[in-house]
Amino acid sequence: MKITRITRTVTTLALLAITALSVCTSMRAKESYEEMKKECTALKERLSDMRITVNNLTEQIKTHRAQLDLALDVTKECLSQGDREAEVESDGASDDKVFYTVREYKEAVGIFDAQGKLLREENIPVSSLPADDRQSLEIGIRVDSEEELERLLEDLR
Repeated sequence: MKITRITRTVTTLALLAITALSVCTSMRAKESYEEMKKECTALKERLSDMRITVNNLTEQIKTHRAQLDLALDVTKECLSQGDREAEVESDGASDDKVFYTVREYKEAVGIFDAQGKLLREENIPVSSLPADDRQSLEIGIRVDSEEELERLLEDLR
């Protein structure tokens, strides 16, 4: 009987030890979980801050892009105006002469009259053209007749 009692006592102690170990492991797991939860919260806050920063930078880029596009349009207009003034100076009778300037307009091909007024926009993306054509369109290509204009547009297509 004494052996049975000792066996029961040892079994009970073993069960208590296993229970204590389980509780200890559970507490450690809970502590680890709480630490991981805190780290996740901190990471979420950092991610939120980064999103705000990215959104702010995106808006700044859009603003600067719009300013650059405006400056480019003004520059092209000035170049076009300079071309028109040079034409008037070199040929006094050119006021009656009709000509067109083909140049980039909103990332496509635009056709302008002698006064620099947009007549129409062609559905030809400038990005799809070879580099030398893109460069010529930045400056502007002058054509002196409707036929020349149509030939140029066919070449660009």
